[in-house]
Amino acid sequence: MKKIFGYARVSSKDQNLDRQIRILKEYVESEKDIFTDKRSGKDTDRNDYQRLREIVREGDIIVCTELDRFARSKQDIKNELQHFKTQGVKVVFLDIPTTKIFLSESKSFDQVDDIFDMVNNILIEVIATIAEKERKKIRERQLQGIEEAKRNGVRFGRPKKIDLNDLETKKKVLKLIKKIENKEMTNREASDVLSISTRYFYTLKSDLNNNFSG
Repeated sequence: MKKIFGYARVSSKDQNLDRQIRILKEYVESEKDIFTDKRSGKDTDRNDYQRLREIVREGDIIVCTELDRFARSKQDIKNELQHFKTQGVKVVFLDIPTTKIFLSESKSFDQVDDIFDMVNNILIEVIATIAEKERKKIRERQLQGIEEAKRNGVRFGRPKKIDLNDLETKKKVLKLIKKIENKEMTNREASDVLSISTRYFYTLKSDLNNNFSG
């Protein structure tokens, strides 16, 4: 008997899965059938994903909110989709209309014809290629941002506390926040530059926002 499973992923432990889970619950009968990982999508070595991979059987459906939640590498996406295809398992990405249409119209996946499969595969190839190129561009900007921060005097260290009352320190933190807003750097990378935890960096950002709003 056909069963629908869900898969959700975020890249780090301090990110939230609630939005993806809420969407998946519209299609998955029981929340226990939604598998989740808090880990980078740079490869498929993720605990819950591997569990899901082993559990699904022929005729089952895996629903994922977005293609890049499933995997980030175009080659990984192609390899995994081929694996599930040989197992008789369909994978549905809710951000790709040609895969979502079967869920919305409650059609059987047995009715998929060759033309539909061809169109769907082309769309996945195009979207995965675009996403991979965009990630490379973002990564290049992030690396450039780190190098620029170093040239501007930002140094790695082990401070126990960041003193926002110090004008130079405050300027450095604000400069890093600006780079994050411009997608030149991630919160994690900015935290590494300051040699503090990502959680502490979020606290600094919140303190600065409160000061400005006040």
